[in-house]
Amino acid sequence: MDTILEPMVGSPATQRATRVLVIEDDAAMRELLTEELERDGYEVMSVPNVAGARLELLIASHVGLDRMPSVVVTDRRMPDGDGMDLLAELRRHWWWLPAVVVTAFADNESRRRARALGRCHVLAKPVDLDLVRLAVRESLET
Repeated sequence: MDTILEPMVGSPATQRATRVLVIEDDAAMRELLTEELERDGYEVMSVPNVAGARLELLIASHVGLDRMPSVVVTDRRMPDGDGMDLLAELRRHWWWLPAVVVTAFADNESRRRARALGRCHVLAKPVDLDLVRLAVRESLET
């Protein structure tokens, strides 16, 4: 079921404020990612699940592109859904939105799906925070 409404027409992520949407069901990891990215100067929105991400994106699509994230950092497997499925959903609406998938399941299948989705890094847990920061930075530069 596709629950994200049509996005507003507008400019790509590079023309907006640098916002990061962090989607992570583990509270400690979500807080750690949020703090690290905020320390780097990003404005971070963090949610604990796929439903929260859909809500943030739905609100952003109606409020304006200044509320849209410039990049998404998501867990792969969460109780209410799969981060890769969410990214596929995002690609249908916001093709330009890059993503970083942080997962304990960084297998060949995850990497294959990420390549198919495009503009997507896959990082294995336990995650090196420097690699997350680098992946976010690289995602914003392409």
